[in-house]
Amino acid sequence: MIFIPENSQIFFCLCLRQSSTRICEQQISREKALELIKQSSYNRETIEADKDYIAKKFNISRQQLDSIIAEPAKSYRDYPNDEKRLEFIYRTYRELFPKK
Repeated sequence: MIFIPENSQIFFCLCLRQSSTRICEQQISREKALELIKQSSYNRETIEADKDYIAKKFNISRQQLDSIIAEPAKSYRDYPNDEKRLEFIYRTYRELFPKK
């Protein structure tokens, strides 16, 4: 299960993409699609039960899980890595051995 907060850009894009596809396939009208986008597609009770289950599996409190979810998303660039070194190696390799 992947949890996507309803107020996120990803959630909006997923709803929009699904609705757009259904409109193109003439399964629903544009007006009906706009109504569907405005509605919540997740059941609140199910979300709460899933959060409780996840907190139990990670052996953390529900408050800790909620604080983790509320934090801004992180990227691999937020952590130490060798990205710059690898880019230098790849760039040097491509310059020394260009494709023919």
